[in-house]
Amino acid sequence: MLTSTTIRCAQCRCTDLEPRLVQQAGTSKDVIGFDCRGCNAGWGVLETPQFSGPDYRCAYDGAPSPDAEQFALAALAEQGAADVGEVRTFLLRKAALLDRLAYDSELDRFRGLHSEAVIERINSQAAQAACDLMGFDHEAMDVYVAGPTTPGSVADGTGLDGGAARAYVRQEYRAWLDGRQ
Repeated sequence: MLTSTTIRCAQCRCTDLEPRLVQQAGTSKDVIGFDCRGCNAGWGVLETPQFSGPDYRCAYDGAPSPDAEQFALAALAEQGAADVGEVRTFLLRKAALLDRLAYDSELDRFRGLHSEAVIERINSQAAQAACDLMGFDHEAMDVYVAGPTTPGSVADGTGLDGGAARAYVRQEYRAWLDGRQ
């Protein structure tokens, strides 16, 4: 059974969800929302009612594609960081990329495209990257924090299966994107 899912009901914390699927051209289906089998609550696929901070649509609207983000991260790693701001940017972009990939893999689970082992691994990587960013920001005494949630406000740095830490990443990535425009 999948233990590290961040897709949970906001009202009852249940992970027993019924995906709302829509048939696409051919045989593929897309997940467009969820209904909780425990309390019947429902929400859209990119909403994150269980965590404060921006949802996936808001956080990553206008973001580079995951492929472009991977290329940018490789370039940043190759050139090396000139200062702590660049280290933070690298940690932020890495955490945001893994957050997006992990969420996509969870959605793919409902379409039968990923095994639970794959999802556990990517969720663990996303949670660790989020905690790395939060640890960096906490050590820097929150000087880089752009939103209302601070690393110290997430109790143990991991939140619910990494979900709270990943919500922190979405908050900070949205602020970073807005600052670049």
